[in-house]
Order: sequence, then structure tokens, then C-alpha cells
Amino acid sequence: MSQLEDLLEAERRGILDSETEALMAEARSRDLIPRSAKQIDETIGAPARVRALVGGLDRPEDRLATLRKFFPDAAVDPTDSSNFVFTDPESGLLTKYNPPGMDLGDVASISREAAQFTGGAAGAVAGTPGGLAGAMAGSALGTAAGEEVFNLAARAAGAEDTRGLGERALDTAITGAAGIMGPAGGAAAGAAIRGGVRATLRGGEAGRKEAAQAIEDLARFGTDPSLAQASRNQFLDTVESFISRMPGGAGRIRDVSKKMQETVSAKIEQKTATLANTMTLEPEIAGRTAMKGIAGPGGFVERFKIRADLLFDDFATNVPPKTRAPVTNTRAALDELVNQVPEIPALNQILTNPNVVQIAKALPDEPIPFEVLKKVRSSLGRKLANPSLVDDIPRAEMKQLYAAISRDMEAVARASGPKAERAFERANGFYSAGLSRIEDTLEPLIKNRVPEAVFGVLERAGKQGPTLLRTVRRSVTPDQWKIIVGTTIRRLGKASPSQQLSEGGEFSFQTFLTNWNKLDKGAKAELFNVPGLRQVRMDFEALARASERIRESSQAFNNPSGTAGALTGQVMILSGAVAALSGDLSIPLFLTMAAGGGNLTARLITNPAFVRWLARGTKIEAKGFAAHVGRLSAVAAVSTGEDKEAIKEFLGLVERGTRRSTEGNGQ
Repeated sequence: MSQLEDLLEAERRGILDSETEALMAEARSRDLIPRSAKQIDETIGAPARVRALVGGLDRPEDRLATLRKFFPDAAVDPTDSSNFVFTDPESGLLTKYNPPGMDLGDVASISREAAQFTGGAAGAVAGTPGGLAGAMAGSALGTAAGEEVFNLAARAAGAEDTRGLGERALDTAITGAAGIMGPAGGAAAGAAIRGGVRATLRGGEAGRKEAAQAIEDLARFGTDPSLAQASRNQFLDTVESFISRMPGGAGRIRDVSKKMQETVSAKIEQKTATLANTMTLEPEIAGRTAMKGIAGPGGFVERFKIRADLLFDDFATNVPPKTRAPVTNTRAALDELVNQVPEIPALNQILTNPNVVQIAKALPDEPIPFEVLKKVRSSLGRKLANPSLVDDIPRAEMKQLYAAISRDMEAVARASGPKAERAFERANGFYSAGLSRIEDTLEPLIKNRVPEAVFGVLERAGKQGPTLLRTVRRSVTPDQWKIIVGTTIRRLGKASPSQQLSEGGEFSFQTFLTNWNKLDKGAKAELFNVPGLRQVRMDFEALARASERIRESSQAFNNPSGTAGALTGQVMILSGAVAALSGDLSIPLFLTMAAGGGNLTARLITNPAFVRWLARGTKIEAKGFAAHVGRLSAVAAVSTGEDKEAIKEFLGLVERGTRRSTEGNGQ
């Protein structure tokens, strides 16, 4: 690594001293450091007056040309094509034109919208004597006047506006048309859009990736996002919410929302059924599967007993034949168990277990054959490991006796040599760990419980932590675990009873997202910690992202309502927001959709082909608009049914609107 690269790395890590800082300053003054390597200041931004001029322009080349009048070395930000960078003359640092977050510059950048709003409001007031028609006409003229006043003032102040007279007239006319229904709310909507959301609507790599991700996420579940879900912004949410309350649009939104939920629900059923290899995924089945996997034939307890016996058999092969085992510890434990109350023999006889008394009488005091002691230990061990058995000896007494026998067997192991001792430690350690798992976790889970209750415990454990799920996962087979996981996933999106139809089973994005987020991070990892479940987790992570988009950016799909209250206010806010989106395809597209009525707009914003088309081209300048509309014609050509008709109707509106706006001016 060169000295210059070393300096750049030290600067990145913030460990420069006074000497190396001086070297860096010299390198910059001699242009030895490329622009992309210079430290970028993201706190100051361009002055407010510059932001006002640049922010009011639509064409990127005009914005850059205007910025260069104040900062000659200004260039497109290499990390964000919708932003710029320039060298601040005071600090000497490369500086972002629009730094992250909201600041005074963001307010200044909506001066154009402020002028439109002010002109529209003044015009509406002036036209009030003429009734509603007069107010609307005044609002349109005032909005257009405000637009033109801003354009003239901006050009006088140094803005580089390369639009021709015809283009400016057309833009002003469109802005005025958007102000027909009133500028109320337009300034607030415009500020929000221009200050933050506008970057998404106008495109850029981040916006395109977000839309592509939204489409991909829901494609996993056989459906497509609406326009607001794909772009994830408040303006399009306003459009969808507005259309969901318009005559002709409400039914469409409601039908698409219902179909989307049904499609996702069916896909979840399919995915979980494929995962578990069964269509029957109910709490009873999952609980019964867990019980069988733990204590049923071939289950964990049985496998544990077999494995423990094999390990102790392996230990026994290292003990010399005819070895006799001392029973010192066993005899001491039996004597204690049969003499719990030696002071009162009659009471002692009542409190002592008869089976223990018989064992004590049968066991001699002298050493016994090792094989006999081993058989006694195995018999007690199997009883201890069986959580469903009604014990003929109290469990505490069995454990005390088993521990004593183990100590006597350990003495045999030590006397038989290192190999026997290691084999005993391995067998005894395995048995102790397995018995602890059974006693501490598995037995409390399944003993005296109905299957639904067993699954209920596992379902609640997912919200608390990974311990119980990890223990059960390690105790059942992968196929049995997949049934438990499939049942758990299927229930995550089950709507609340108030949202269910008579037959039940309704899916809810909101419920799914809430329950998915409630899952403990470690528990979630354990749920999918078996071969073949990695893709399943990725699918449901995608569904969680889609559900979050629907919750945050698609109120029309979040329990769409037929209420028409405050419709006028929504129309005014929408029209003001559209007026604020100058220079983007949003104005011609959304004005055209609005002209087509609620039904057409609803069909378009819920049309997968249209949404994908818009997601691929959200940054369209005037010169590229025709080509982009041409691509939509190709989309219509390969579409069928209602989708094709909706797109054709929209294209017809675009054609008629373009013809009317260009007739007579030769453009």
C-alpha cells in the first residue's frame, strides 16, 4: 500500500495526527487525491438562496448548470445520482448539495411550490364572488401565475432554465390545471414530497431497488404490490386512499385487497404443506407430533435409552470378566431409604416404599458380580428416563439409589484401568445430560397435557426465547419439527376473530407482521434451524417486508373503507400534491389517471403490469416521456383481459391530452 493510501485509510479511521493532516492538506492542494477519495461534508449543504433556485428546476442539467454558477466545480454526487457535490470555498471540503435530514435548505427548495400555493390561494379568494366555478377558475389562474412569477424571478436571479417558450407554457398550463380544485394542503404536501419523499418518486437507484424488492417479495406469494406498496411513499398512499373512497374506485380497491389476501393465504397453505408434507397442520396434530417425537415409539426417550445402554455396554467390555463390584454406596443408600424414621418402627414401615425394602433385603453386603450391578442400574435408569410411566418407586428415591449404584460402578471403572474409566465417564455423562433434558424440559412439556396444550406452550415459547424450542428441535426428527414449524407459521397471519368470515381462516397482513415481529430473534433462528428451511425463512422474511409496506404505505389496502367523508379535502390535498411534483412524469400520469375517473385509476394502481412499468421508469424527463409511454404500449400488447383494457384506456387519454396540448403550436 502506498503512503497516500495509508494516509487515506488513517483519515477514514479518524487517526490522523497534526503532521499527517498537514500531508493530507498538501496532497489535496496539489490534486493528488481524486475527488471520490476526498472527505465529503454532509452537514452544511448549499446556501438557502442556491437551494431555492436549484430546487425549483426540473431538468438535472439545468440544476447542475445553475449550481455551477455559484460553485464552478459542482458535479453529480458519485454516491447518489439525484444529489450534487461541490467544494465549499470556506472549508475547502467536498460538500453535499442536499445533506441528509431536514434543514432550512429543504424549506427553501420548495419556493416554487410556495409561489404556486400563494398564487392559487389569492386567485381562489378573488374568484369567490363567481361561486364555486369562479373560485376554481381563480385558483387555476392564480396557481399558473405563481408558477410563472417564480420562473421569471428565478431566471433573473441566475437560474439556468433551458426550456423553450412552448415547454414553459405547457408546464404552466399543467400546473394551472392541477390547481383547479384548490391549492389547500398543496404546500404541506409539496414540502413533504420535495423535502424527503420526492427522491423516491423521481427515481434514483434507491427508489428503483425499493420498487423491485417490493415486487419480488410479493411475487414469492403469487401476487403483486399496488403502486404505493411498490414505491413506499406517502404521496402514492394518498392517491390510493383517495381512489379507495371514490365512486368506481372503492369496489376495485376492496376486491383487489381481498384477492391479494386470499392469494397470499393460499400460498402460505401451499408452502407450509410442502414443508411439512401434509395438508393437516392444526395445533392438535402439531402437539401430538411433539409428544410422539419425545416419548412415543422410536422417539427421543426411547432412542436415549438405547444409546445409553450401548455406551454402558461399551464400558462393560473394558471390565475384566468375572469382576465383582462393591456395593458399599448402594447398601448405604438402601439403609437410609428403609430407615427414614428409625425411632418409630411402625411409622417407618408406613413411610418406606415396599419395593425399596425388597431390594434392600435381596442385596447382599459383599461384592456382587459386575453384570448384576449393571443390570440393576440399567433397570433404574430406564424407569427414570420414562416421563410417562407411573413409578412403582418414588422418583426421588430412584434417583438417590441410581446415584449410589453409579458411584459403585465408577469404583469398578477406576479399578479396571484408564480405558474403562474413560468409557464410564462418557456413558455416565451422556446419561446425565439426557436425563437432565428430560426432567427439566421435556417431561414438564408433555406430561399430563393434551396435544393442543403442548403446541400452545411451544407457540408461546417463540416469543420468549430459544431454549425450549432448541431442546424440542434436538429431541424430535427433522420431519416432525417441520410439522411444528409449518403449523406455527400458518397461524402467524390468522386474522383476529372480528376480521374472520363465517368459515374462518382469513389472512391478515397486519396480524402476520405483528406476530412475526413478536418472535424472539433467537427463537426465530431455532424455528428454521433444520436442513431445507433456509429458503422458507427467506420467503417469510419477504412477506414480513411486504406486510410492513402495506402497513406503512398503503392505507387503502389496510381495511379499505367505503366512507366518503372529507372527500373534498382529500381532492384538494391530492391536487396540491400533484402540483408540487413539477418536472416528473407524476404530473402527466396522475392528472391523466384522475381524468379517467376512479375506476380507471383503481384498475391502474392495482395492475401488476402497470406498476412494474412505472417502477422501472420513475425518473422521466420531458424528452424521454414519449419513449416511456411507448414501452407501456408494448406492455398493453402482451396483456390480456381487464389489464389490457385499462392500459389501452389510459394510453388513449394520454394521446388525447397530448394532442390537445400541442395543437396549434407546432410542437
